[in-house]
Amino acid sequence: MEYASGLIKLKQGSEGKVEEWCSTIASRLDEAAATLKDEDVQVESWFTVQINGEKYLLWYLRARSIKRVFEVS
Repeated sequence: MEYASGLIKLKQGSEGKVEEWCSTIASRLDEAAATLKDEDVQVESWFTVQINGEKYLLWYLRARSIKRVFEVS
């Protein structure tokens, strides 16, 4: 099993786009689950965090092959 994570700094005022993205994924959950299965992903998590007054997306991924995840997606 392989693991990856990252921190993406959000541009000021982009929170609405993040909420829209979350809503889109939630409304297409079956497709999202099928994609994760195709990519051999066991866990994919996204969180919004604030560090020193700046907003970020923190992501975590556990998959059989991180390389495969990015080839399939």
